Amino acid sequence: MLSMEQEAESEFQAVDDEIAPIIEGVENLDISPAEKEFRDVLIRCVNKVTSISLGKRFRDLQLAAKDLRDVLRDKQRFDAEVIRNLVLVILREGCTSGKPSTIEQCIDFINRLIEHGYIGGSSAPNYRIDNSLERTTEIVNLVCSGMRTQEDSVYLRVLQALLSLVKTSDSGVHGNAMLTSIRTVYSVYINAQTESVRTSARASLDQIMEVVFGNLEKDLSVPEPNPEEVSVSVKQGDQENAENDSFFVRDAYLLFRALSRLASTEDDPAASSSSNNTKSKLLALDLLLQIVKRYRAVLAGNDRFVHALRHHLAPVLVHNGMSIYMSVSSAALSIVDVLIAEPSLRPVLKYEIGTLLDTVVIRYINSPSVSVPRKRRSLETVRKLFASQKALVELFVNYDCDYHEQSIYESTMKQLCSVLETSQKSTVRTPGSTDSDEQKEVAAGAATGNVLVKLETLDTIATAMKSMREWSEPLESNDKDSYDKGAESRYGSVDSRDVMQSSEKLNIKTFDKGDEREAEHFESAQERKRQVGEAVALFNKKPTKGVQLLISRVLMNNEPERVAKFLTSFTGLDATAIGEYFGEGDPFAVSVMAAYTDLHDFSGVRFDDGIRQYLSKFRLPGEAQKIDRIMEKYASRYCECNPMTFASADTAYVLAYSVIMLNTDAHNPQVKNKMSKEAFIRNNRGINDGEDLETALLEELYDRIVSNEIKLSGTAKDKKSDEALQAALEQSDVKLSSERTKIFKAESELLLQRTKVEFEKRKASPQSYDYYRARNIHLARLMFNVSWEPVLAVASQHLSEAQASDEKQINTCIQIFQDSITIAVTFGMDTESLRFVEELMDVQKRELRVSAKHVQCMKTVVNMIAYEGESLQELYVSIVKSASMIELIRALGTGDKSCFLRDSNAILPNRNEENGSSLQPTTMSSAPESEGTAQQTSPVKGTSRRNSGKRVISVKAVEAVAEVPPALTMRLFEDTSGRSLAGSVNTTSLIRGVNRC
Repeated sequence: MLSMEQEAESEFQAVDDEIAPIIEGVENLDISPAEKEFRDVLIRCVNKVTSISLGKRFRDLQLAAKDLRDVLRDKQRFDAEVIRNLVLVILREGCTSGKPSTIEQCIDFINRLIEHGYIGGSSAPNYRIDNSLERTTEIVNLVCSGMRTQEDSVYLRVLQALLSLVKTSDSGVHGNAMLTSIRTVYSVYINAQTESVRTSARASLDQIMEVVFGNLEKDLSVPEPNPEEVSVSVKQGDQENAENDSFFVRDAYLLFRALSRLASTEDDPAASSSSNNTKSKLLALDLLLQIVKRYRAVLAGNDRFVHALRHHLAPVLVHNGMSIYMSVSSAALSIVDVLIAEPSLRPVLKYEIGTLLDTVVIRYINSPSVSVPRKRRSLETVRKLFASQKALVELFVNYDCDYHEQSIYESTMKQLCSVLETSQKSTVRTPGSTDSDEQKEVAAGAATGNVLVKLETLDTIATAMKSMREWSEPLESNDKDSYDKGAESRYGSVDSRDVMQSSEKLNIKTFDKGDEREAEHFESAQERKRQVGEAVALFNKKPTKGVQLLISRVLMNNEPERVAKFLTSFTGLDATAIGEYFGEGDPFAVSVMAAYTDLHDFSGVRFDDGIRQYLSKFRLPGEAQKIDRIMEKYASRYCECNPMTFASADTAYVLAYSVIMLNTDAHNPQVKNKMSKEAFIRNNRGINDGEDLETALLEELYDRIVSNEIKLSGTAKDKKSDEALQAALEQSDVKLSSERTKIFKAESELLLQRTKVEFEKRKASPQSYDYYRARNIHLARLMFNVSWEPVLAVASQHLSEAQASDEKQINTCIQIFQDSITIAVTFGMDTESLRFVEELMDVQKRELRVSAKHVQCMKTVVNMIAYEGESLQELYVSIVKSASMIELIRALGTGDKSCFLRDSNAILPNRNEENGSSLQPTTMSSAPESEGTAQQTSPVKGTSRRNSGKRVISVKAVEAVAEVPPALTMRLFEDTSGRSLAGSVNTTSLIRGVNRC
């Protein structure tokens, strides 16, 4: 008996012996070179497969191979269709055999056929194996089946074959076959055991993306978009199934949607951040990032991809922006950064960008439940936004000047300033001796993280001020003739769902870049929004007075129906306050509630579903009398829409009230003894004009209420829910990572639910909006006007409290002051410019020590005269004093004191003692920069005395003054024409001020 190894070797030798004469015979056939090559390739590839596919389980494969050889060596029996079928049998048997080596060889067989154009090629159409879509799809599926081996060597063959199929196929791997190919390459990346295979898989994915979207670009011939003239082609139709699109468009859309779905999987709290699920999300987000960055012209210019951005990508970014894993959240924010920065995408994604900024960026900046890394990543996104002048100004114009939207710029600046105020009030606990090493490490890490957050927040504010200052530079230079008269794009009536409601394009309007009248339009809009905000805030506290203010300021009309529509559609109104108002006995409030009720059509709607719909916009008040009024009107309206359901409206009213009681009983955790089904049926006996309602109706009603609570819509603003969450936050210890994660998750789930519902609502119900392109210089004045006060407060506070070693903090604060004063002076905002200068002057006076920080303040104050001396006349004496102090320090530092030593309290530091330099010691004593309190060391060794009202000038101050050009201080007294800039300043006061210096 032969062993299995000997039997296999014998079969292998038999196959080898059989193949040699076949190859020789094919070479001797009198056929065309193309056909000869075709036969030769097949014979050699089949030989490699059969040589390692021995045994009974490969009998069908061997039989098909034998039949194929017979056909190939006989000129008369050559039949292309027979050959195709036999090749597919061999590949099918080999790829499904489960033997890794056979599968690998079969996939290599496919690769060879692709290389020679026999699969996916056009050079030899008569010899193509995949001469139909079905065969192409089968070949793709056979290659993808190699994933089952979980062998890296097979994975590499799979990658090579799929990439070749996508890149070289003339007829194309499209639709489901294309998606299957990408999913397989994607799975190889996730499941590969070695880094080299993962690298190959990632490279393959990148190349496939390039092929799919490159074909799309060629098909659509999309030019690079002009940021000033972006328009969207508007069509009607279902963007999920647009039949008129080419297969290039469908492929790219399917790929984009598939990646969005891969990125939308739920986080697994039990898994780690390195789990396959997390790796999959990160890969999908990274691929989406590359698509958005590289193919923005296609995405912005095609309505189908605008639809994909709005309804596939945006919800994914919100979902992943709230991920419990920082790596996932950061990846989502990277895409947000691109959407905000791209001028062609901002107009078509106005609502989505606003939602993203509000939900996954701004809310993280100052939330106590958010970790330091997440805060820093949010600050990075805001800083990038603020660094782009155009994006920043458009943000302000389209959100802060639109009362339908959140005031994103203003709220962001307030949050940033709140972070700095909080950082000053909070103190980091010093680890005690009994603390564990881990506790000490956590405390140290928290301290370091808070310092970084503070510095980055200051830098973000400074970035905003710098962008506004640069935006206003044409006015600053007073060169109004050099204004660019380019177009200001105003986008009107844009459908926020798919830009598909009509065939019109977006409108373009032309404005003068320096025309202040355009800014006045937005100033009026901003004022209107402020008035709306005040009315909404009053309504949320006192509904009746709030409605009166809304009518007088906003609606300008007291029609109950119009008031009802506004109350239930405007974002920001509290659902509890709406319910309280609807329950009031005031005649106008009753008419508004009745108008709201009449807006609903309950025809054919189940009774409890009608209540759900009715109560989705407001919370029922707590008083029974108010509930009576509301439910009585609901019952009347329901019976009006369904006249044959109940005997009378009284029946519907009693049943509605009973349903509300059941809902409270079933879903209130404080109720221990729940109402039974029998009790519910018993309570509603005889309510239908003395008759009982059908038992089946009441039983079904009971089951639906118990299993599905009647509650507010997820988009409704409700202070009771917010108060409950805030109470949980206050009771928890947010310093603990576990508690912080728990609270963060609760916040995110509530917000995510609201956002999802709002996205679905906007998808189902198109809304129009305006989008304005930012070009007007005067918009910077409006922006500065809403943010300068909190900015001044935090900049002044952090500059005053900065120590000599806090150079970055000092420089950033000084930069904020410089840019703010420049903006204020540029736009003639005298009050604001004076406030900033006064604060700089106060910083100088708060300490006896004159340090480098104070010299920077003096320099900034003096430098402002170069812009507009007349606007600062009220502080001219103080400014001259600053200039004189600079020159005094310069004189003391150089030793030339003859003209400036009028202040006997000035103390010159001893450079020998401070720096160890070779200068001769003076009679003055040392004043080290690092001391917190000004002290003077006595010449008698070992004694010291504290200065009383004397100014101590540090060596750092002397060094800083040396960098101040002397010509700077001379600007105070003479301009370029030799005329005194002091103007009408009282000469006596000026001299007295200089002498005091």
